Amino acid sequence: MRSVSGSASEPNSFLILYLLPAVTLPVLCSSGPVRSVAFFPGKTLGGFHISLTEGHRAILSPLSGYFDCGGHKGFLWPSADEQEMLKYRISEGGHGKQYIAFDFGGHPFDRSQYLRMRMGKAFPIRKEVPFIELRHGILYARTDFGSFYRKASMDVYWPERLSGGIKHGWKVAVLAYSSAHVRCQSLSTSRERRLMEPEIATGEFPQVRLRRNPTRCSSMPDSLLSEKECR
Repeated sequence: MRSVSGSASEPNSFLILYLLPAVTLPVLCSSGPVRSVAFFPGKTLGGFHISLTEGHRAILSPLSGYFDCGGHKGFLWPSADEQEMLKYRISEGGHGKQYIAFDFGGHPFDRSQYLRMRMGKAFPIRKEVPFIELRHGILYARTDFGSFYRKASMDVYWPERLSGGIKHGWKVAVLAYSSAHVRCQSLSTSRERRLMEPEIATGEFPQVRLRRNPTRCSSMPDSLLSEKECR
């Protein structure tokens, strides 16, 4: 287990979940094929994961579905070239409400592509978020330890490059949470691990994204736009 810095009670990670068409992966693990987990007939769970980093930056990771690899289940984590760097700002509103707005990389907080969230009250639970990740041709089970979950309301218009993956799905939930630890486990066999470089075989990732305390701004974000979700 590797400890990652983060806030004990402020959200620094977000799950935006959609029911999506189930897909087949051309990947095998040591116990057989990686299978899509269906929550409804022909539908799996996916969407987006966002993690806040330092310098008002965030990483958006598309999640194509929820999969089972030999009994290890989790959201499929994308490769680095599928991820996007975002900018963000957090503001306090009236009655203790907290807002966060993201910039997709065009004009800052462009009204033609935007993502804004309003945080609900925290409920003091701890819940692990599982992922299946492919690195160096090897599959890993990765667990993100989360606490202080919040249900969030979302106002979004996805850029076209991101909307394609969810246009045939529908939104299920938006969750914010505080992530503090990441645990990784290689899903390769002992024979496969003997053929790997030591730093790969251990299951410890050389770069684990830092989770920072979110930085707040004194100003309120632009007034929330009317609900306009691109699915």
